[in-house]
Amino acid sequence: MLTRHLLRISLATVALCLLSSLDEVRADTVKWRSNVDAAKIEAIQTNKLVLLHNRSPTCGPCKQLDSGVYSQPQIGQLLEQYFVPVKVNANISPALSGSLNIDRVPTDVVLSPQGNVVAKLSCPATASGYSTQLLRSEERRVGK
Repeated sequence: MLTRHLLRISLATVALCLLSSLDEVRADTVKWRSNVDAAKIEAIQTNKLVLLHNRSPTCGPCKQLDSGVYSQPQIGQLLEQYFVPVKVNANISPALSGSLNIDRVPTDVVLSPQGNVVAKLSCPATASGYSTQLLRSEERRVGK
């Protein structure tokens, strides 16, 4: 009886670990870069825009974006198709945020590969609202 109980607890623990791992995999559908200069070089080489996602680890809306928007596969695909996405910790890089006139997080800034601001996004909390803003910024770049 005790052996069966321990087996059930062990199986439940393994199941919880697997589910947690799946959540982590889903949350990382975006291949975030961490270096803005390297992202600009990559953007030039691939003819893409740079997306700077300015956030703070303690920001509630930033966490909502991570779990509700960036975890969506279609957002990851869209970002990888048109952008070189860079996650910027505004607490660590205040000079960058200041140079882009960012006064709150989350704020996303779309840059040309040369570093010119193409658009600022309001970071909607839904995948559809966010993807609409991304596509508009890409259309501005190509003049559609």
